[in-house]
Amino acid sequence: MKEAPKIVLKGYRDLKNKVSRESSKSLRTALEKYGDQLIFTYKYCPDLKNNPNAIIAAKAIVAAENQNKGEDFYQSLAGHDELFNEEAIKKLAFEYGLDQKVFQEDF
Repeated sequence: MKEAPKIVLKGYRDLKNKVSRESSKSLRTALEKYGDQLIFTYKYCPDLKNNPNAIIAAKAIVAAENQNKGEDFYQSLAGHDELFNEEAIKKLAFEYGLDQKVFQEDF
């Protein structure tokens, strides 16, 4: 039996960008429905001009991805400007059950 073709979606994300946050919800729905046919890759493009701390969140999400919890971590941070500091993000990582040593190394 022939394997179904994979569709690769490439995107860019910024936690403070409303369009980026809203599109993430749509992509999550598509992945739940067509997950075996889709591959979604993205890069974080923090808007440092309007949010200098966005790079901290982007680095934390990548560190969480290395433990297979990146998308959930992204969703937790989205729209929560109060979490855009290193101390709050590390606390959230601990609450998520991420391996702190690995997280710290990757962060």
